[in-house]
Amino acid sequence: MNQLMKLFALLVFVSFTTTSYAQSIGPKLGVNIASWTGDDALDDYSSITGLQFGAVVELPVSDKFAIQPELVYLRKGSSFDIDFLGTTIGTETQLNYFEIPILAKIFLTEGPAQVFINAGPSIGFATSGTIAAKSGDEEEEVDIDFNEDGLSNFDFSLAVGAGAQFNAGPGKFFVDVRYLLGLANLDDSEPEADRIDVFNRGIGASVGFLFPLGQ
Repeated sequence: MNQLMKLFALLVFVSFTTTSYAQSIGPKLGVNIASWTGDDALDDYSSITGLQFGAVVELPVSDKFAIQPELVYLRKGSSFDIDFLGTTIGTETQLNYFEIPILAKIFLTEGPAQVFINAGPSIGFATSGTIAAKSGDEEEEVDIDFNEDGLSNFDFSLAVGAGAQFNAGPGKFFVDVRYLLGLANLDDSEPEADRIDVFNRGIGASVGFLFPLGQ
């Protein structure tokens, strides 16, 4: 987590010192509908819904293009059923991530209402997680130990989205929708030959407000 914070601060500092356009910063809040995809043997993953929130920095390079680094907390994971000796056990895995998306933001319109598209890499680090199992009236939840459970706490994704922002008082109100395509295998078990492919997927929607930082 400390490394992510340092990376985010470095990106913002470098961007501030290399653009003459007015920068903006502000909070965002939304939801993330997450699931996993992977090998055919475990392809019945269902989605879970979790909160996401964080900070956004908009760093314009021109009137139509900006770099947008973010520091975001979001929940990923999946749910699926396991048949054990004729009994169906419902399981849900929740992973809590801090992420830094670094997005290229292209404005498609001008004026008080701007439509945009964005895309870029997202680096994530899971700080904690739980696995819950339920069968009938019995339910149990355990904390994830990433090393012992053979689960990677690192994630690397491609984020692609679109949205709009509107002039509002001193700043800009924005909404955006984003698809997150995980590219890093979450299975970190040993031996390596026994690993299966498990990747994060997610669709997120958020709202936020950008406050200007001046010229």
